[in-house]
This record gives sequence, C-alpha cells and structure tokens, in this order.
Amino acid sequence: MTKKVLLFGLDGVRRDSLEQASTPHIDAVAERGGRTAIDIDERCHTVSGPMWSTILTGAFPEEHGVHDNIQQPTMRVPDVFSRLVTAGKAKHPVAAASWPPLTSRVECGPIVNPSLVRAFAAPLRVETPEIYIPGDVMVRDAAIELVGVPEVDGGFVYFGQVDTVGHTEGIGTSYLKAIERCDEHIGSVLNALAARGDRDEWIVVITTDHGHLDTGGHGGRTFEECAVWVVSDSDELLSRITGPQDIASAIEHAYG
Repeated sequence: MTKKVLLFGLDGVRRDSLEQASTPHIDAVAERGGRTAIDIDERCHTVSGPMWSTILTGAFPEEHGVHDNIQQPTMRVPDVFSRLVTAGKAKHPVAAASWPPLTSRVECGPIVNPSLVRAFAAPLRVETPEIYIPGDVMVRDAAIELVGVPEVDGGFVYFGQVDTVGHTEGIGTSYLKAIERCDEHIGSVLNALAARGDRDEWIVVITTDHGHLDTGGHGGRTFEECAVWVVSDSDELLSRITGPQDIASAIEHAYG
C-alpha cells in the first residue's frame, strides 16, 4: 500500500542524549516501529548544510555539492519531496524549518526546493537559543496548519533549537530540555496529523544530522559527533536505512 511520509528533523541531537531525555511522543512513534542507531559515513561532514543535504537527497557532498553552511553549490541534487512531485507520486508536499537555508535561497540553500514544495521558513538570522526556541514555535504552528490541509501528501518539519543550545552551553540540562521541547512540538504536529482522519496512511520518520561534543560543537569525526539515529513507526522503512544517506530512498520507496 502506498504511504505518505512526514519526516521530522531535529538538529544536533546526540544519540545518548535522546535516550536520556523524556520524549513520550518520539517514544510512541518508536513503539509502533522502532529506532535504529546509525553512523555518519566518512564521506559526509558533521555540519548541517552537508548533512541535511545528504539526508534529503540521498547523495554525498561530492554529489550534491553542499560542503558547508555558507556557499551555494555549483550543482544541486533535487530533494526527495521534489523528486516525488516530478515523478507524479506526490502532489502537495510541504516543509517548515527554523533554519532558513533548508527552505529558502540563503547561504547554502534552498536544500528543499520551494518551487515544488510548499515551504515555510522562520525569519531567523541569529543562531542562538533565544532566537531559535521561539522560532521553533513558529515552525510548529506553521506545520500544524500545513499538515491540516487535506491535499497535503508528504512533508518535512525541522526544529533547530537543540543545536543552538549545544553550541552555547554544551551537553547538559538545557540541552536535554531543548530535546524535550522539540518532542512536545512533534506531539502537537502529530495530533494535527491524526485529526485529518487518515493517520494510518502516513509513515512518520524522525532523525538528526549530527551529534555534539560534550563541550558543544561539531564538524569532526568523533563518536559523539557521528553517532546518530533514526526513529520511525514503520519497521519496514527502518530496515532500508543503514545511514543518513538511505533516508531519502527509503521515503521514495514508501510512495511506491
């Protein structure tokens, strides 16, 4: 049976910290399917631009051309939801993100093509918790509105506050609280999805782009930076994922 997929992206969430945080909504998704520990391939960079590009396209940096968060790539591989539109397998996918390059033409973006995917970009320019915590609320509210549209048949929702807390405070209580706030946002969006009446037609996927050092920061190849994870309510979809580069193809397969 052809499914629709809603992908949640949480920026900079370490695998061990996810296990320590109280995340009832993420846990509920995992209980229906499972959670998988995955590692970042050595061809990838533990930086948001390259990693979200790999997650959303299935390509490595030498293929998708995004090597940092700033420079525009000389080529651009279409994101999975744009490909689904082009292939006629989805008609109205959506995206909402608090990091502007994901959905708008700034810095290394857009990673998701706003010409083919109805997109919301929170108007944030300073990457601090004080900006991103309310910015993620904006994304939550936009996502609730977007997934409530009956025609919507796929989507990507991104929350960025955990990464900003990691950079400013390292791994600790504030970092765990940021994860828990994102879990609450996921729960709110999933409630809106359930209200549509077609929840059984949807697969939910949740993942991150990289981890963090204990003191905060990433970009290297340590275990703490490279040990990531994926959660889904479809164990069949999870079985297709061995690394972040497999997520896009697993989503495409769900659409038949």
